[in-house]
Amino acid sequence: MQEELIEKLINIEEDARKLKAEAEDEIDKLEQKYQERMSREERVRIREAQNKGEKLLGDTVEEAVKYANRVKKESEREIGENEERYSKIKDSLLNKYFKIITGNKGV
Repeated sequence: MQEELIEKLINIEEDARKLKAEAEDEIDKLEQKYQERMSREERVRIREAQNKGEKLLGDTVEEAVKYANRVKKESEREIGENEERYSKIKDSLLNKYFKIITGNKGV
């Protein structure tokens, strides 16, 4: 009877070791799956952040180009207006000084 009890005790201990080993294996597998999932999630988030950053950069660049074009057009318009005023003043002054130089006092 004692031998049976010892045998049962040994069997119980062996079963406990097997269960512990199986539990450790299961835990290792779950940890590996969790790490893989976290890695995938991190890659997805990084990719999303990159895409969002690229879109924001693209939008910013697009707005900067639009602003630069508006400034350029406005500058060209202002330069044209200034050149036109300069031409009028220049002609007027040339006529005035030409008349003064030639002695024509009809100013």
